[in-house]
Amino acid sequence: MHKIKRPHIYLIILVASFIHLTVLNYIKILGSVPDILLLFVVFFGLFLGPRMGFESGLAAGFLEDIFSVGTFWVNTIIFGAMGLLAGVTKMKFFKESKVTQALLVLTITIFAMSLRYMSASLLMRPIKISFFEYLFGSIIPVSIYTCLVSIPIFSKFIGIYNLTEEDEDLL
Repeated sequence: MHKIKRPHIYLIILVASFIHLTVLNYIKILGSVPDILLLFVVFFGLFLGPRMGFESGLAAGFLEDIFSVGTFWVNTIIFGAMGLLAGVTKMKFFKESKVTQALLVLTITIFAMSLRYMSASLLMRPIKISFFEYLFGSIIPVSIYTCLVSIPIFSKFIGIYNLTEEDEDLL
């Protein structure tokens, strides 16, 4: 098993942030872009545990906060919490299952985007759209898109780092 080192994690997050801000804006489906930063936070939490999920979430959220308009630190806190949540689920699921991975990404993306909406409605000016409009117009399409994109990305990174359930049991 190849160990994913901290510099690799930060480099992956930095590259994912760059891709998210540039290339993905040209690959919209139904007006949505996959949240690959959150996707990698879930990956690191699921395969490296709660501590690295939380740490990678803080780093990814901080980058998201730097490049977004809104209340600073909200994304940092939300991404950190989602990385921690993914890490806590590490022992609860058979993480090599593509279905489990996809459902976890889907669920965490829905939860994270719902938290973003609630924090924006509490901390900023009143939001002109209702939660249900946001749910069906943004949360569900982005979550499904992120879920579908996670399948090949998770497979590729599992292969690169040779992450398997059996290897982890030997440690």
